Amino acid sequence: MPAIVGTRLIQRTNPVLASQSRRLRYLIHMRALIAAALVIAGAIALPPPSPTPAKAGKKPEGTAQQKAQEASATDGAAKPSVSVINQSVCPQVTVPSPDCGKQISEKAATDWWITAFTAALVVVAVLQFLAMRKQATYMRRGLIIAVRSARAAKRSANAALLNAQAAKRSVDLLIDSERPWVIVTVRKDSQDTFPFSLINCGRTPANILFARTYDVFVPIKESIPTQPSTAPHTVLDNFGIIAPKEIPDETTELDKIRLVEDELGKENFLHVRTMKITFVRYIEIVYRNTLDQSIIHETKTCYYYDFMRARFMRMHLPGYTTQT
Repeated sequence: MPAIVGTRLIQRTNPVLASQSRRLRYLIHMRALIAAALVIAGAIALPPPSPTPAKAGKKPEGTAQQKAQEASATDGAAKPSVSVINQSVCPQVTVPSPDCGKQISEKAATDWWITAFTAALVVVAVLQFLAMRKQATYMRRGLIIAVRSARAAKRSANAALLNAQAAKRSVDLLIDSERPWVIVTVRKDSQDTFPFSLINCGRTPANILFARTYDVFVPIKESIPTQPSTAPHTVLDNFGIIAPKEIPDETTELDKIRLVEDELGKENFLHVRTMKITFVRYIEIVYRNTLDQSIIHETKTCYYYDFMRARFMRMHLPGYTTQT
């Protein structure tokens, strides 16, 4: 059943292969007919059975002339020999019987039928040869057409693949050009209050998954670590959507720092004012691209407090600062 379904599918999709299939079935039927004809011809052309030989002990009976010669030879043995000069013997004439003529006529008719059937077989063989030659020509043409079609299909597939790759690159470029860009800013509201805010500088909204802030106090003689070693100061999960901002002043507040003794602690506050330690803030923002939900972006930035300027300054920290 699958073979029949496959043959019908080929006949519908490829006319050349369908025509070749029909010619092949015709050739198979022709070969079957020729084989049957050859079997019948062989059965007719078998020779008749040979006559049964005479049984041993019986001598074949001679003709009348032979019997007369034997009788004269017997008489001559009793009589004295007599020389005969210029004695001629008459040739023997065999008269065909009616049964013999009938057999010859039947044999001639049989030979005629065998000859006619053999001629018909020769004609059929010639026709079969011509049909096979024509079929081979069609098959060669069909093979050439099939090869050309396969090459054209391959070229079309390659062109479609190139078009798909170009379309994907275009979509990627569109997503990159229209993606959100979230950055962190800080401003000074008063002498000791510093709000930290988020700004979307991109062209599409950003879905903030979570935001973290870390406050670390580093001794002045030590290098600033590349990763925060303390617990997060602010934890915001599912912060929400931040729309693109056309005006830099339009910000979304993350949290704020107040440089007072109650929030920093008496010892840390004193050391910051005397510049014995450096107040460092780590900020980590993770958000999703609204054009492609599978793309996750990350912003990591770092600020330190400059006591001489009385404000927080952005700092590039290798190993931590990143923007993806």
